[in-house]
Amino acid sequence: MINRLKFNNRLIYILLWIIFIIIIPVYLANNLVKSVFFVTVTSNSMYPTVKSGDRLIIYRNYRNIKRNDIIVFYSEELDKNLIKRVIAVPGDIIDLDENLNLMVNGEKVAESNYFINRNCLIHNQFVVPDESYFVIGDNFDNSFDSRFWNNKFVCSNSILGRAVILFYPIERFKYLFI
Repeated sequence: MINRLKFNNRLIYILLWIIFIIIIPVYLANNLVKSVFFVTVTSNSMYPTVKSGDRLIIYRNYRNIKRNDIIVFYSEELDKNLIKRVIAVPGDIIDLDENLNLMVNGEKVAESNYFINRNCLIHNQFVVPDESYFVIGDNFDNSFDSRFWNNKFVCSNSILGRAVILFYPIERFKYLFI
């Protein structure tokens, strides 16, 4: 009886170690693989933050997109995935001031006197709708973004993830979240 009890304890001990050494790491790795994906940037619209050819890790399980987050999303208007910076979130007020500076909630976002030359579609003050975001590329002069689209907003269900790490080229490695 005592030998049988020792055998059962040893079996339980071995099974617990199998769970900790094999099953838990496999489970964690599986969740990690499902929650991130990789992209190679194909334009300079986010220069100098991200350049064409840079490779990024994108986190799928994003929550609470905030101003200044860099997101990857699908644009129905352009029929492709894009990467841009969130400038305004639901409820924010967007406008151009008298000097044609882009304003969000009364604060200047960028020098933007080139809007007139590029046929910017911002003519009046507007509020970002629920579940939507206003995005701009960091390379203001070379970015086709919310300022020029027919549908100015990125719907939350179009967002594929938030850029978290620029990992290649290695000399440009950096974290992209604040």
